[in-house]
Amino acid sequence: MDAETRLSLWLSNEEVNDLIQLSRTDRPKLLQNFGKIFGATETSINPGLGNWLGGINLEASPYATTQSLIALRDADLRPDLAKINIPTAIFHGVQDKICSFSLAEQMHLGIKNSYIVRFEQSGHGLFVEEREKFNQELITFANK
Repeated sequence: MDAETRLSLWLSNEEVNDLIQLSRTDRPKLLQNFGKIFGATETSINPGLGNWLGGINLEASPYATTQSLIALRDADLRPDLAKINIPTAIFHGVQDKICSFSLAEQMHLGIKNSYIVRFEQSGHGLFVEEREKFNQELITFANK
């Protein structure tokens, strides 16, 4: 993956490789570590919701989890963005530690008839961290 594509991720290839290895050898630790970077801060998602999300992640296929991490590291889907021909709202947490906000900007540039909804107080877990805003923006988009 080239440097321009790497702008999309905060995590280095080496860090993603470490996550892939953990996925294969210690999924609970992987999910615990991932949970620490899911929100804007380690405490922005309350423990109850964090445990619920962790439980959902543990139910996911181990193979699919590993393949998702490999795709996070290797896939460059930017050429496919031009194929999207429907109105698109791009919801993205400004404080996302997994995929930087530049990813939302790249998607917006590549998708016709798109717009970005910034979640200033959120990381990757914007649907939890700014739940009311998320729901309102989703309703607004659905009513267009």
